[in-house]
Amino acid sequence: MGTEYKMLDFVNRNRVQLKEDLLRYFGDYEVEVYSRGNKGYEYLEADDFVLVIKNPYCNKTLDIELRGDFTVFFSDWHAHYFAFDNDYEEMKKDILGLLRGKIGVMLAVDSLNKPLSSHLCSARLTGLTDKFHLLNRYVHSEDVARKIIKMGGSIHIVCWNPADSSTFDIPAEC
Repeated sequence: MGTEYKMLDFVNRNRVQLKEDLLRYFGDYEVEVYSRGNKGYEYLEADDFVLVIKNPYCNKTLDIELRGDFTVFFSDWHAHYFAFDNDYEEMKKDILGLLRGKIGVMLAVDSLNKPLSSHLCSARLTGLTDKFHLLNRYVHSEDVARKIIKMGGSIHIVCWNPADSSTFDIPAEC
C-alpha cells in the first residue's frame, strides 16, 4: 500500500491562513509580504503572495512564493513544494534548516562560473577537504560531476550566514 498524500485545502484553509501560518512559523525573523499590488510583483494572481525573509548577515533574502504550489528561492537555488501537507511541512523544515545554519545550498559551477546544479546539503560539508569525494558523492548529476572534473569549476556551499559558506575550486584535468 502506497503513501497517502493529503492535499492542502485551499478552499477551507485559504491562502491568507497559509500566509498567517508561515508568518507565525518564521516569527523570529524579519519577514516582508508582497502581493500583486506591490511594484515588481504584478505577475502574481489576486490571492498569490511572496514572503521575503530578510537576512541579517547580508543582502541575500529567502523568498517563498505561493502560486498554486510553493516555490522557495535562496541564492542560486530554488525548489518547488506541492500543495500537499507533507510537502508544506518539508518546506517549512527545509527553510528553518537554512535559517538556523543546519543546511546550506550546494552549487556546482563550471569554469566560467555558470551554475550547473544546486540542491540542499548539510552545512557540515563545509568541513570536508576532499573536493573529488565531495563532488562525486554530493553532486546528484553524474554528467555535471564529469564536466567539472574535465573542464574545472567549483563547488559553493552557500549558507544563510555567509561566514559559514565555503568554496572548493576544482582544477581541470590535464
